[in-house]
Amino acid sequence: MPYNFEGRYDLVKFAKLVASKGLYFFLRIGPYACAEWNFGDGAIVSKVVNIMRDENLFSLQGGLIILLQVGIEYGLYGVWPFYA
Repeated sequence: MPYNFEGRYDLVKFAKLVASKGLYFFLRIGPYACAEWNFGDGAIVSKVVNIMRDENLFSLQGGLIILLQVGIEYGLYGVWPFYA
């Protein structure tokens, strides 16, 4: 499945705009990342993480992304009572 990160959907450009204003970035991929369609959101998560890593945007690389959340329900099924 192709993903569109061009034009107004340019995530790297947006992240760099945030950095230019002296702000930090909380990258949250989702909440819907097609997990029901592709048996997990691994493909889009990997794509976004690799794009941001290649641009040195994570804080460990000197960038502005201080937190990455890959999913709001990752690994919780069967653990929390409201999923039972």
